Amino acid sequence: PAFADAGAELAVVAGGSGPSAETAVREGGFARFAAGDDELIADGSVDAVVIATRHDTHADLAARALRAGRHVFCEKPLALDSSELDRVLAAAAEAGRVLTVGFNRRFSPHVRAIREMASRVDSPLAAVYRVSAGQVAAGSWVQDLDEGGGRIVGECCHFLDTLAFVVGSPITEVHAAGFGAPGQPVQARDNLMIAATFGDGSVGTVAYVAQGSPSVPKERLEVFAGTRTAVLDDYVTLEVHDGSDRSRDRLRKQDKGHRAEAAAFLDAVRHGRNPIPLDQIDNVHRACFAAVESLMTGAPVRIAA
Repeated sequence: PAFADAGAELAVVAGGSGPSAETAVREGGFARFAAGDDELIADGSVDAVVIATRHDTHADLAARALRAGRHVFCEKPLALDSSELDRVLAAAAEAGRVLTVGFNRRFSPHVRAIREMASRVDSPLAAVYRVSAGQVAAGSWVQDLDEGGGRIVGECCHFLDTLAFVVGSPITEVHAAGFGAPGQPVQARDNLMIAATFGDGSVGTVAYVAQGSPSVPKERLEVFAGTRTAVLDDYVTLEVHDGSDRSRDRLRKQDKGHRAEAAAFLDAVRHGRNPIPLDQIDNVHRACFAAVESLMTGAPVRIAA
């Protein structure tokens, strides 16, 4: 719906079969259904492709679509390892097409307001992003290392990207510690603390927890910048404290930036400019891979420029 509202023509959908295909066309507003991804990617009438499949297919589909001349919006994560990431970014560079990833939170009005507040401070920032993620069912594809990649790569990329956007500087080092269910692979642990250092000296922590009460609102971001503190509660309420003064902005409904991101992507397709710089997409994914490495070794991991 966000893409349609932004002015996109929903031409064709591929994936699934039988009732799921019929439902996609009937309820999703698409003009027709393609038998498979090859048919869709080869369709010269399609300007842009949105990839919303399971994680292990993202890199291959994105690279193929880019090389076929399509602009690409890919849900996170763009890749599950460095070699996949290299391949997609190389395809984007060769094709000269728009490539972006579904890091929607950086497009939310409240995160943009925090970024503006932070940009007025001439000193490093400190930030804490707490995510009460909840548990996934045992055996979920999300935690399968081949299909989903685990929740660090598959989900924590959202929150590291938000911190990097607010700070306005790349992540240079991460140090992760955490635990998971008995017998769970280290890479799939989902009770985590990820400490990040940024190029400008700022520091941030992502506290991502699966356990705990489901009644707690999912996300809370606190940013400390000079004499100001911003507190964002679940993308509904933003409070900004400046000394003894306090301002409060409450939205009628939660806004995590999905619609603004879809509109930014379509604008980029029209004008040929990536809505998220590729070096930032690259940095955040490599920070996630580094967090997995840190979790396995117990040591901090530097991120290559």
